[in-house]
Amino acid sequence: MLQQILKYCLVLTLIFQCLLHFAIPLMPHYLNDPAWYYMYKAYVFEGIWIHEELYPSFKEPVLYHCSLGYPLLLYISGGISSLFGCSFAAVLLQIQFVVYLLSARFLWLICLPYSGKTITTCMVLVFLWFMPFFNYAHLVMSESWFIGCLLATIYVFIKAIKSEKRSLLILSFLLAGYTFLIRPVGGLLFPVMLTILFSSATGPKKKLLVSGFSLLFFVLPIVQSGFNKVVFSTWTIREGFSWNVWNRIVAEDGFDPNSSLATTQLRKKLNDSSFIASNGHWWDITFQLSAKGIQAKEIQDYCMSICKDGFKAHPFRYAAITLQRGLWELPTVTHETFYIYPEGKQYSDYLRSYSSKHHDPLLKVLNAQNFEGNSFSGFLLKVYSAWNSLFLKLNTRFVYILLYLIVIAASISWLIRFLKTRKVEPLRLLLVFLSLGISTAACAFEILHDRYYLPVIVLNVMIAGIFLTQLLNRKATKKSL
Repeated sequence: MLQQILKYCLVLTLIFQCLLHFAIPLMPHYLNDPAWYYMYKAYVFEGIWIHEELYPSFKEPVLYHCSLGYPLLLYISGGISSLFGCSFAAVLLQIQFVVYLLSARFLWLICLPYSGKTITTCMVLVFLWFMPFFNYAHLVMSESWFIGCLLATIYVFIKAIKSEKRSLLILSFLLAGYTFLIRPVGGLLFPVMLTILFSSATGPKKKLLVSGFSLLFFVLPIVQSGFNKVVFSTWTIREGFSWNVWNRIVAEDGFDPNSSLATTQLRKKLNDSSFIASNGHWWDITFQLSAKGIQAKEIQDYCMSICKDGFKAHPFRYAAITLQRGLWELPTVTHETFYIYPEGKQYSDYLRSYSSKHHDPLLKVLNAQNFEGNSFSGFLLKVYSAWNSLFLKLNTRFVYILLYLIVIAASISWLIRFLKTRKVEPLRLLLVFLSLGISTAACAFEILHDRYYLPVIVLNVMIAGIFLTQLLNRKATKKSL
């Protein structure tokens, strides 16, 4: 009976979200990162790259993201749009929504053997009703694409282990390598996948074979490097890592860049003994140095020197802050979502009031949409806004703390089980390692931002569902005895 009710809830949820989806345009929220992403598409298709007005000295594209990571989705959308003469925004929206639905499907396929239909259906419903997942599918942002590729990698890898098919194992490492291109934290897949395979491999020949398969992880990053060499004239996969670390060590931890020898050397180069380096975010110091004619790569080298000095000055403090933020603060912070306008005209008014040369290519695409639509789409947009407002009211920190405490309990339980049996359980190890690893890595190399934790919420829901099933099965076993 319960399963039937859940099944109907799932079907109605999908119908409801599909109706909303077709009434929602490509949203203009978070315009800065989307503008960076869209510039890759504009450069590849049109040869246009416009830097932000903040950086007047920059003369060539800055590869702040991997150009074959999330931008690949924009290339595909641009190609389909050009081929069929349809709207780029409409194509990207449909692809991202399909990826969003496929993520729910992968969650189902991964967890069903471990949790059964009832609890797995509940997990899928939690995924679909968690507002940020739906929201990011309607933005020019990498969240939906990363979550989809992460879950696809986990599914294929677990299936490869069970079926012992080499083709699936090859595909899993290729997917893991591509997931790394979307976001560097995807690289955490490599060590845990390798550990799982080595734990089950017996004899030197099998271990050598496992090592060979694992190297496939690097195939797509190498392709990325070659692509960048052809298109952007550099072998570098991506740039700007030092900018991210600057935000953590200087902007958040408070290390003074003016106490570093690198700033003293920079003063000599600038022939300005009174120069005081900004201790704000990376865009502040980059703006300051760009105004003095310094190029992007030189600024990044300077930032990395400062970050190294900051780490050397307080290594234990750095590690303590990273662990405190990654293992408690980020997992338990209230996950934000943005305000949804109830009327399409408010979006078009917002875009018209936004002026920035760097954002112009993306703004043209967004402005070309029909935000106001017909009366039915207008009604659905109001429903979407009301759903978002309801989520904001229910979105309390208590929910995240409770979920995280369940994850901690599951991790301890599974660790005890491993110490007793010495048997590695691939899915559980993957989920726990990625959950804790992504959170800690995000805090180690960036400012504290809850959207970096969004993929982990999916993993935590899966952990909680599997752990709850385990507890219920134990209780049922005790009753039968």
